[in-house]
Amino acid sequence: MPFYIGDYLRDTGHLTLEQHGAYVLLIMHYWTHGGLPDDPVTLKRLLGLQGQGGENRWRSICLAIAPFFQQPGWKHKRIDAELKKQEEVSTKRKIAGAKGGLSSRGLTNVGRFVNQAIAEQTGTQSQSHKKKKEAQQESDGRKDLASISLSDAVNRKGWLS
Repeated sequence: MPFYIGDYLRDTGHLTLEQHGAYVLLIMHYWTHGGLPDDPVTLKRLLGLQGQGGENRWRSICLAIAPFFQQPGWKHKRIDAELKKQEEVSTKRKIAGAKGGLSSRGLTNVGRFVNQAIAEQTGTQSQSHKKKKEAQQESDGRKDLASISLSDAVNRKGWLS
């Protein structure tokens, strides 16, 4: 959860220590669960305000922090925007991860698999990051070996045994 300290301190300078604690607990719960329950009993339980004196403490906290949430439903505009942004970043990363770096090498998964099998067969696997470029150049010079069928490569790996 991103936490913008300057913004937080500017907006919450009037809160008591207990109100700060309650507000931070609620925004952390909001972040992890995508929102807050619209039920005072559950909210009090989240803040540990059951029992004697809890009702008066809840009233004080509620009056102080309610302006940060848009009613009804205890919605928080800033956290909703951050959750949306996080979801967009996550989706982009999932798409990039699914591509598996293929665009940088111009290979499909099958092409990468066949190149790896060729390298293993000929004993030319690279051992470091620095040697990858040399290995790729050697691989480019052995395009005739790429005629190994996918089933031959799978059998050589022993993946179907």
